[in-house]
Amino acid sequence: MESQIEKFNRRKQKTEALKNKGVSKMTEEKKNTLDEQIAEAKKAWESAGLAVEDFPKGNSEETLKEIREKIAKATVGKESSSAEKPAEKETKAPESAVKEPEKEEKAPEIPAEGNKTAEENKAPAPRGTIEVGTVEENPSPELDWIEKKRKFWKEYAATVENNFENDPAKDTESKTFSCTLSKDDKKGEIKYTAPDKVQIGKDSHLEMYSGLVKDAVKNNLSITFGATLDDKQKAMLLAACLMNKEKYQDGAELAMVNPPKIDMNAEYIKELPEGVQKTLGDYVKAGEERARQEAINQKLATVRGKLKDNEAKERNEESINERYEIRKEQVGIIREKMTPEQLQSRQQKEEEREKIMAARLGIRVADMPEDLKKRVGGDYEKRVAETKLNERFTDKDGKVDTQRKDAFIAALKTKFEKSSAGK
Repeated sequence: MESQIEKFNRRKQKTEALKNKGVSKMTEEKKNTLDEQIAEAKKAWESAGLAVEDFPKGNSEETLKEIREKIAKATVGKESSSAEKPAEKETKAPESAVKEPEKEEKAPEIPAEGNKTAEENKAPAPRGTIEVGTVEENPSPELDWIEKKRKFWKEYAATVENNFENDPAKDTESKTFSCTLSKDDKKGEIKYTAPDKVQIGKDSHLEMYSGLVKDAVKNNLSITFGATLDDKQKAMLLAACLMNKEKYQDGAELAMVNPPKIDMNAEYIKELPEGVQKTLGDYVKAGEERARQEAINQKLATVRGKLKDNEAKERNEESINERYEIRKEQVGIIREKMTPEQLQSRQQKEEEREKIMAARLGIRVADMPEDLKKRVGGDYEKRVAETKLNERFTDKDGKVDTQRKDAFIAALKTKFEKSSAGK
């Protein structure tokens, strides 16, 4: 018969076995979760423009942390020294090594509509609209809205220091609301045939259009550009919408329906006030820049697809050189994406890095700024620069391509070295 001690030991062994099985299962689940996270991080790595070849190996928590830190650094756009960075170890690359894209520098965000951001341009909750340039042929028998319009425009005229003119008897008879606003030689006329149907005089001044926009916002209505408006009227109304700073009660920006396309070379543009011309000019430029950035993003997406296809190929001389050309194309598109200011800043930084590298290699750089001289360093920095230069021109077999290396140094000398005696 089994003793009590034997029973105790048997139960203990069974308990420990179950415990070890649970720990093993938890470890396996953690491993699976970590593998999934690293797989996701690899996608984010390539999306950030980082070279797939540089993706850290391993599947530990430390590896995942390292990957995320490098992705974050590339995303926020911290510059890394590409001039001294070893190039991919590829065979038969063209004369000058192409730098891996340090980052995809972001151009200034362009508002999706006038002064509005893309986030603010999300589809608003359904709301009514005020149709500008449309006549209501069947006036409503409820005419209390006329008195509300009269009160609004009278108060608005006072805020913009305009004279307010209105004939209440005429309004009652016609079942409409009309008024004029004037100041000095500027004048405007407006006529409502319904609370949401309005016409505006062809020669009305900006204050008239701005009042119309203010009325729409107050009544939670969008602005619809009617087909009966001429180009000048549409341009004035658009400018008033873009200049508007007020929001609906729910915090949303003013909404426009059928806003016009503006041709800044059109003859009527010259007849508009200077402030209106500037507002419309900025609006057109913002739209053009937005379209340019979208086109560039499409090209970058195409290049990423090429890189992904290349990654799946066997690593040989042909695929390596193909990847080199794709990277070169990617660098060109990233430069195209930059604004002139960003491109100038990047070129200046690259110039500075090349000067520092040249000085570390013993090349006498003309007109070397004092702040760059401090970064040249001494013998240690010189050895590091020479090592990195050798790595940059080392092929996959570990052999330094001295011909390309010497050509690179000669190019640096031609570009930076002092040529005049006594300098």
